[in-house]
Amino acid sequence: MAPITPPPEGWATASEWQAQKETITSLYRDQNKTLKEVMQLMADKHSFYGSVKMYKSHIRKWGIDKNMKARDAAEIIRQQKARAALGKSSVVYIRGKRIEPSKMQQYLARASATVTTQIFDDSPDDDSPSPSRTNFVVCRTPSPEPDDAVFIPPRLDDPNDLRVPQECMHILRNYVSGGFETGQWKLDAQIGGPDTYNSLAWLGNLNTARDLIQGKRIKQGFHLLGICLDQYKLHLREPDADFWMVTYAAAVGLGQSDAKLGDMFIDYAAKLTNVVLPSNHPFALLWSRLLTLRLPGIKQHGAAVIKSYVDTCGRYFTPLNPMRTHGPQGMYYALHMLGLLSLQDFELLSEQGYIESGVIDYGKQKVKLRQGAIAAISNRPDEAVEQCDEVGQWLDTEPKDLWSDMRLEIHWIRFRIYATRPQEVWPVAKKLAEYCKEAYGPGHYNTAYTISTLESYFRSISNDAAAEELRRDFESQWKLLCKKARYFKR
Repeated sequence: MAPITPPPEGWATASEWQAQKETITSLYRDQNKTLKEVMQLMADKHSFYGSVKMYKSHIRKWGIDKNMKARDAAEIIRQQKARAALGKSSVVYIRGKRIEPSKMQQYLARASATVTTQIFDDSPDDDSPSPSRTNFVVCRTPSPEPDDAVFIPPRLDDPNDLRVPQECMHILRNYVSGGFETGQWKLDAQIGGPDTYNSLAWLGNLNTARDLIQGKRIKQGFHLLGICLDQYKLHLREPDADFWMVTYAAAVGLGQSDAKLGDMFIDYAAKLTNVVLPSNHPFALLWSRLLTLRLPGIKQHGAAVIKSYVDTCGRYFTPLNPMRTHGPQGMYYALHMLGLLSLQDFELLSEQGYIESGVIDYGKQKVKLRQGAIAAISNRPDEAVEQCDEVGQWLDTEPKDLWSDMRLEIHWIRFRIYATRPQEVWPVAKKLAEYCKEAYGPGHYNTAYTISTLESYFRSISNDAAAEELRRDFESQWKLLCKKARYFKR
């Protein structure tokens, strides 16, 4: 947009500002246009000219500023407390514009610890209004919605539901910063960040336990889950930089599989934390707050908490540097699939990782492979094969011990294509299983998950001979899988 320049007759006068107040208010507040857009529209359609400074002055004067202030947040919480005490739900309006709960959450996530403390300190439990603020902030009962309207959980009206996630974020920011600044976590130049093998392996084994339970290997799944729960004590005592993210992923992932499993893990982890660590330890402080939210609240606010955690880590290293091995890639992708990391944030972290580590070509190939996976799922096999072949040709020019994640994904895409051809699928499936054993080794959770999944598939198409061969393969690795799950790197 070209800059707005004053006409020969000069900027708008006071009377002209007053005459255009309603139009500017409608454009800026009600239609949610940016200041630049408003200025251009007013110049083009109304021959009305004002400087940026003049616009901002009148926007403040008219009370249509869209940016939330600390005093607004404090007044929202004060009014919500008073209404919640009367059993009333609330929708919030600031300067006449409805404010969604997510915007309040985003504002508090960006606020400093000092500002957040001030907000809650300025929100007394009594219902006495603040005359200087109530003109701008209004909480009222929501209008009736149609039966098929999106359901908004009642907890959004609870001020504690705003306080608890914010307190968790501040605890985690201080904890993560302290971990790096005190030297508790070392940055390894060779892998582009801290060594988080323990957390990532633990999450991989726990997810495998969950998948075994879902795949009807109930006894083995719960046995492996028990090992993971036992190992959690070691992680509490010697946590690495990804520990709290995998804890969140474990709670939400188990909860998506079975709400009872999610609740079980939350209760177990919280009680074990209180036994192993002192009451003033950051983990004990976190669990004391998360227990008030339970699984629905943890899921609801998980994305904001995880983003705050990732942003803090990003001050010290590039979280998704591909050279950190592919464990972090899998973890962040899992966080995205669980709804704890937006697609936009995941792609941004990935792009930063490609640039930081100088593997731009790797990033381009990952995009092709993602397109190939989508094509396979969407029953476009020719397109999927074409993408896999192009990526495969690039991989042939790279060292064979690099990019095992992409090589494995190609095998999986090919299996998905041939899964619709029962008479031709066995050689493709066998190559997939053999590659896992070659790249990750027997007894690795990736290998166990792959073989178990393939066995379930062949049983579903009544190929008992293939299923039995895979079952024996899985059983031969079971003890090694459990042994590896108990390993803790020091």
